[in-house]
Amino acid sequence: MRNTAQAKRLRRAALERDGWRCRDCGQLAVLEVHHVRPVRERPDLAYSLDNVRTLCRPCHLRFHRRPETPEERRWREFAAGPV
Repeated sequence: MRNTAQAKRLRRAALERDGWRCRDCGQLAVLEVHHVRPVRERPDLAYSLDNVRTLCRPCHLRFHRRPETPEERRWREFAAGPV
């Protein structure tokens, strides 16, 4: 699903709608699009802009309660650029 043209359009639309920022913390780097209602529960909403929100990787991981791996942390810090 992630690599389809429709999924790419949805991701772009969500990022633009949310100002290219995480809706939880405002971060600009390493952004992902999160389905509010999981696709497995509501496949009919898979491509609905109303069912997605932009989150940075750390907020997305916290939402799913999965700890960030050391590799993910290094990538996030690299992508964020110099402080």
